[in-house]
Amino acid sequence: WEALVKHAEAIHWDKDTNMYADRGLQFYPSGRQEEGFVEHFGYISLFPFLLGMAPKGNQSEAVISIMADAAHLRSKAGLRSLSKTSPRGGKDSVYGTQEDYWRGKVWICINYLALKALKTMYAGGSKQGEELYEGLRAAIVDNMVSQYARKGFIFEQYDDKSGEGL
Repeated sequence: WEALVKHAEAIHWDKDTNMYADRGLQFYPSGRQEEGFVEHFGYISLFPFLLGMAPKGNQSEAVISIMADAAHLRSKAGLRSLSKTSPRGGKDSVYGTQEDYWRGKVWICINYLALKALKTMYAGGSKQGEELYEGLRAAIVDNMVSQYARKGFIFEQYDDKSGEGL
């Protein structure tokens, strides 16, 4: 386990954005290619945290900050799958575009993992973590109950802007 945690830190922690990031080949208009961090915050950025691999302290607090920020992952229905805002500032270029299945929608299965990680690993001793857990849990439950009352179903995903079950 320790080796896996160290590997995730070495490969996926981006010190420039203070967040976990996927890695990939970046293509530039000039034809140049460069391997580096993929510049999007989203569920992929949360997996070390969701799985309890993020060290408590500065790194977990940085992840909690992104999760709690409405400009990034927090929405009225839960954590959105992709941040509205780029890690470098400004609108994320792929948020809500094309098929936006994983480009902004709120997925309950991932939100469950976030709540579990917050409650069991990260909220204790972190004021921001405790506030996020309480607020996120209330928002998810309230939205799901509201949608169930309106439509008679509990959904797998919800719109991050309206909270509508999809």
